[in-house]
Amino acid sequence: MKKKEKTSLFFKKNHAVSEIVGTLILIVISVSTFSAVSIIVLNPWSNLSNVDIPQVLLVGSIHNDNVLIEHQGGVHLDTQTKITITIDNSSDTFQVKDFNYWIDLNSDGLWNVGEQIIYPTGNIVGKQVSCVIVDIEKNSIIFDKILQKGTRVFSPYLTVLPPDEVSETSAIMKMYYNFYNQSNFFSGSLNFSYGIVGGPYVNTASISPLSLDGWYGFQLNGLLSGTPYEYWSWMNCSNGSLFDGPLMFYTYQITRGLWHFDEAFGSTSTADAINPTCNGTVSGATFIPNGKINNSLNFTGTTNYVDIPHHPKFNLTNEITIEAWLNVSKIGAQFPGNVSEMSSKNITDILGNSCFEPDLIHIAGTLYAIAYRDNASASLTTFRMDDDGVFLGTIDTKVISVPHFYEPTIINIHNNIYAIAYGASDDQTEAKSHIVTLPVYGNGTIGDIIDIFDFPTYYGREANFINIAPGIYAVAIGGASFETYPTGYLVTVSIDDAGDIGSSLIDTLKFPLSSSCSEPSIVHIMGDIYCITYNGYGATAGIGYVITMHILSNGSIIEPFEETDQFGLPENGIEPTMIHVTNDIYAISYGSDSNELLRTGYIKTLSINSAGHVLNDSLDILPFYTYLSPIDYNFETDILHVEGELYAVSFTGGNNSNWKRGFLTTVSITDTGNISDAALFIYEFDGRTALGGTSALNLASYVDRLIVVYGSINSTDRGFLTMEKIDLLGQEKSIIQKGDAFALMVNYDLLTARMTIGNTTCTVSGTVPFDSWTRIDLTYGGGFLKLYVNDVIHTGGIQPCTGQIRTNTDHLLFGGGLYGSIDEIKIFRGIYGP
Repeated sequence: MKKKEKTSLFFKKNHAVSEIVGTLILIVISVSTFSAVSIIVLNPWSNLSNVDIPQVLLVGSIHNDNVLIEHQGGVHLDTQTKITITIDNSSDTFQVKDFNYWIDLNSDGLWNVGEQIIYPTGNIVGKQVSCVIVDIEKNSIIFDKILQKGTRVFSPYLTVLPPDEVSETSAIMKMYYNFYNQSNFFSGSLNFSYGIVGGPYVNTASISPLSLDGWYGFQLNGLLSGTPYEYWSWMNCSNGSLFDGPLMFYTYQITRGLWHFDEAFGSTSTADAINPTCNGTVSGATFIPNGKINNSLNFTGTTNYVDIPHHPKFNLTNEITIEAWLNVSKIGAQFPGNVSEMSSKNITDILGNSCFEPDLIHIAGTLYAIAYRDNASASLTTFRMDDDGVFLGTIDTKVISVPHFYEPTIINIHNNIYAIAYGASDDQTEAKSHIVTLPVYGNGTIGDIIDIFDFPTYYGREANFINIAPGIYAVAIGGASFETYPTGYLVTVSIDDAGDIGSSLIDTLKFPLSSSCSEPSIVHIMGDIYCITYNGYGATAGIGYVITMHILSNGSIIEPFEETDQFGLPENGIEPTMIHVTNDIYAISYGSDSNELLRTGYIKTLSINSAGHVLNDSLDILPFYTYLSPIDYNFETDILHVEGELYAVSFTGGNNSNWKRGFLTTVSITDTGNISDAALFIYEFDGRTALGGTSALNLASYVDRLIVVYGSINSTDRGFLTMEKIDLLGQEKSIIQKGDAFALMVNYDLLTARMTIGNTTCTVSGTVPFDSWTRIDLTYGGGFLKLYVNDVIHTGGIQPCTGQIRTNTDHLLFGGGLYGSIDEIKIFRGIYGP
């Protein structure tokens, strides 16, 4: 603890003599005009408790009718920091960023070292001037000082400052002084007294500074490492002496930080065993008994981390080794495509009844709608769910009365106008389709039906919508089962922005007679070229089809087909969903159904050029059974693009012992159509039943989150609504990092380390085993950055590089992404070698 400045009118006591060598460093600042200077050293704000935090040095002064507040060291300050300057009884409050009082020298939007607040005051001779600085976010005072008293009489001023360039055997003591007194300037002498805490103490030689105010430093060499020292600053005037102090500091050790993580379960801090200590605040992570040595700290994702405040002892520039014991958990290892459940809600809790063949659509913000049916009628329900998966309640439900209401598909027409297409059941001989329009308002309420269009002919089931041009829509419809060849149709219809449906179909095209049709999926290729994929039905079961055609912006369908392609489906795939991958590459996910044979859904890729010609109808294929067992069959699927080469497929299925299971799986699909040899991740929704379809959506604001609904056929076999988080391709999870200085990360079993050396970011890597303790040593020096894994450098684990390691004032963080445990982290000056 630093003592208050004191004045002594008697000579100082003699102190013991030490062999420590002192080198004089004199830092001066000339002041050409009348000024009074106040300096205060304060701890900055922190939202963490019970931790040591770095200092910030703010210097306040008055020069040429301006108040100057200069940042002289420590953490940067936010530009919303509030400053109040009071001159006599008049106060002015503003933020750092206001009125051009602050000059942002490096244009980074932060108040950094060397940057000043320059506040013009006018003539303030004889007036009291004070300044208070407050951090708004943390509601903390970070500066409170009288810069000038309401009198023209000043006394000499002295303050001891924290040391500079502390090392294992040296440090620079510092002070600030001002000899101004009673309308006259006069000189005197300065010196320090210092020693190991508790003595003996040594006096440095007195010096006469060249200026009347400024900074004075004195370098100490030959100190003992890891030892607490303290010092005082002294000003010797003609009428006595002033001193300030003591200020205590530790010399560093070769080891700069060591955390054993041996704290008890439930502890919220972890101790640094090396002085000067930098203890950390533990957030989310848990101390567990099974460590490499005694206890360890267990982490489960981005919300689990340890925050170590910055200390200059971590700013090693020429040599460094970061050592740790690491145990990466394979469960939730956070590899690309990993699925983690954020929330789940039973459908019956949302709708109050069953939800068969649901189709999900995003309305706006947190508002969603589900079009669905039960065994007696069709409905539309709105609900709210936030981006973290918290269900916020059901808003409205509308029962829609149409004769045939199977497999609804909902799309947005314009603003709050929506259209739903319905098909007929397999066993309905009058298999008419219907389109209904109605409004869904921004508050979630559903308005009355605007229009209903009954198809004039028995076209069939499983309608699939797509917008062609403003007011023009195409609907691909599966065949009716009562036909020998249940042929599908493509029809076009007009729907204006108000929801009024044209009185008749614009055009109709029957799919090829030889290719019976079930569950079509339509996508846009380019220009007026569209593609429909569907599976055979009845006599043509086990055959897949792709047809392309021209649909003009007025709804006219041009015959003949541009392409008709037929291919075998290895597992009698049903209910295809087709999406565009990139360029000429497309992907189709299929379900399957069988009571006797082993059948499974799968994903396949194909290429179709911009003219609508199929170049290759089977680039690659991945059956679900290659990675999911036991599963004898599965039903309707939905495939979504997540990011880059990452795709997600939701589906239901199972086997004879449990055929009401819900799954979400991720795969990678390259730009050439190659599918990963196996799923990246398979997530089964244990303890819940899923049957009757699935529908998935990407969140608009989070590319890595999906909202998925799994249908039900009755209130007993309940479906559910869930939000899932998908780890993105290339997403790395933090183990240890300190801003842009260095970082250790893991991506599945790939361990990567980065260190900024000079102006170059150097990277090394290796692999780690799962569920076992592994020693990691990241070391730099001698012209190389090396990464040892259990004392072995793997391929890619060494990189030549020269220069100094970048230093910063960022906090040191442990965890923040890792799934697994860490023990015995050690940072030291030196190069590691087994």
